[in-house]
Amino acid sequence: GNQNVLLIHELAWLDQAEVLSAISARFTATTGAMLHVVEIPDQMLPLADAVSSYLFNSQLLTLNSSSMVLVCPGECNSTPSAQAAIRHIIDGANPISEVRYLDLRESMNNGGGPACLRLRVILDEEQLAAIPSGVLFSEPLDQRIGNWISSHYREALSPDDLANPEFAIAAQVAVEGLYAILGLQPFTQ
Repeated sequence: GNQNVLLIHELAWLDQAEVLSAISARFTATTGAMLHVVEIPDQMLPLADAVSSYLFNSQLLTLNSSSMVLVCPGECNSTPSAQAAIRHIIDGANPISEVRYLDLRESMNNGGGPACLRLRVILDEEQLAAIPSGVLFSEPLDQRIGNWISSHYREALSPDDLANPEFAIAAQVAVEGLYAILGLQPFTQ
């Protein structure tokens, strides 16, 4: 979900009609706005395809005051039923006006994957001001972290490395370097 849009599969909840009615009523009572429930029929997107395409790991982002983009894992682009569901979403009476696909194969191969699309924290101005400025993305920060990765990440790690005191020292130096790049104080116990 995002703002006033809830994207769900037809089989998301037991007693779904009642659940959606309660959610919609609570949303309207709290915000004064109407909730756009975008329900994808199982006949259009069978549950197995919903899982394998990761459609519901997508992220809804606000583009402007009246439209949103659905950011989907690349698997959605190669799953015909997910494509049909996305067309259904885009063509529907809701604020979602476009779709973008991200190739997350490398992330998935490294144990991450489409769930990483779901990590988003919306901050107000006061909360944003409380974040150390050195951790906010910028091109120079991206370059410094890339250089740090090139200098400190190993291609392989063996049990012997873990037993080597020099590895512990190198890891400590790497962590201290990362803290310096981010402008943070090391965490002490």
